[in-house]
Amino acid sequence: MTLVLLHGMTAVEQPRYEPGHPIARFCCGELMKLVKTIPRIGSYPELQTYRCEQCHNVETIEVK
Repeated sequence: MTLVLLHGMTAVEQPRYEPGHPIARFCCGELMKLVKTIPRIGSYPELQTYRCEQCHNVETIEVK
């Protein structure tokens, strides 16, 4: 299960994550760019940060 974190709150569930591949994220009708990945460590999940080049919106999602 993958959850979107928006300003510290959990939002909508996203499609299943395939290890080693970024998740397709869309904003403003454009594909968001994966800018940073923080690997899973112990019980902590992997985090992926995406940025919309058009509106500069940034989202960090938790990948389990």
